[in-house]
Amino acid sequence: MVNISLFKIIKNTFMNPKELWKVTALTRGKAIKLFFLTALIMSIPYALDSVNDLRTIGNDMGKIAERIPAFVIEDGEIKFETDLDRPFISKTNTVTLFINSDQLNESNLIDKEVARVPISLFLEQTKLIFKTPQQSFEFNYDLFEGLSDAFFKTIMNQFNNLSFFTLLPILIVSFLAGIIETGVQVLLLTMMVNIYALLSRLQLPFSLNLKFVMVASFIPVSIFSLMNSFSIYPNSQLILISILTLYFYHIGVVKHLKENL
Repeated sequence: MVNISLFKIIKNTFMNPKELWKVTALTRGKAIKLFFLTALIMSIPYALDSVNDLRTIGNDMGKIAERIPAFVIEDGEIKFETDLDRPFISKTNTVTLFINSDQLNESNLIDKEVARVPISLFLEQTKLIFKTPQQSFEFNYDLFEGLSDAFFKTIMNQFNNLSFFTLLPILIVSFLAGIIETGVQVLLLTMMVNIYALLSRLQLPFSLNLKFVMVASFIPVSIFSLMNSFSIYPNSQLILISILTLYFYHIGVVKHLKENL
């Protein structure tokens, strides 16, 4: 748990930028905690977007499942209850189903459709194909001998159920994305204030400027992350964070040192 004094110094700095200089007393341990707290906050929009995307795909999977004609798999082949006299295509915004796509003369149509949606399913005569724009996986029907359309529909409808085992990978990947974004952003902002300090004829250790940046940018980053969580994405977001961070740094560090030298 992050010590309350860390939150106090963040709050005081935001309310009064002159308090930023007190970050010099921030321990390395608390600085590391602040970094991971920032990463956690920045991961929230990633997690919410991923869950929303998964729900959309789940809903579309359910729609596609309803449109699959009745069939059974026997002797390594798919046998429909009613013979299909032509290729079958069913589309949604995120999922496309092809049946007997090998009978289509327009290969470009298939390629465009696979590139358009995250998931494409192919029920061919002897195999099931699962495609994304980047990958393709094939499964021979020998693996599903004796199964019917009901089995596949049940699997597809499971995409609508968000369980702990579904959410855990999303949370982990989102947190890792938050760590990477936080690391890159903090590094860029620290380089910026280092340059500004040199232009102001001040020389401060990189590690100290790193602490100043993490505290000065914490609340602006939190505000924008909250906005992003509600699908509000202001233009030039990083530039705005940079301006606010530089303002706090100027008042709390540069001006403080010049007044006390």
